[in-house]
Amino acid sequence: MECWTRLDTVGHLTRRPEPPATAAPAAPGGPDVMREQLAHVVAVAQDMRHVSIQVLPFDQGIFPGMLASFTLMDFRPPDGSIVFSEGLTGAIHEETEEAARYRIIFDELRAAALSKADSIRLMEQLMHELI
Repeated sequence: MECWTRLDTVGHLTRRPEPPATAAPAAPGGPDVMREQLAHVVAVAQDMRHVSIQVLPFDQGIFPGMLASFTLMDFRPPDGSIVFSEGLTGAIHEETEEAARYRIIFDELRAAALSKADSIRLMEQLMHELI
């Protein structure tokens, strides 16, 4: 039988877990599936000029916009921009001020992320590291 004291319990609650040894989290389907998915994303990033893929590394910290997905859509005037934010119910924001806030968040995420070329290099490196 195992017996813990209150101090043991507090220690377990306040101790910081060790970060995983790998840069890539465990992938559902295993490393072969993850390698194929990364290869596809790299191919899209290299072959489609209208697609820009940037990786935001874990060590960059947490930014607004990382907690929920959103899609920012820009239209020609007079329509302007709208935002679709995903969540339990989803929401569409057509107000200019709300779209402007999401534009700032999007720009901050892009600025913190790796460049397109560095993102491709990182994904290729991760493909080779997967066992």
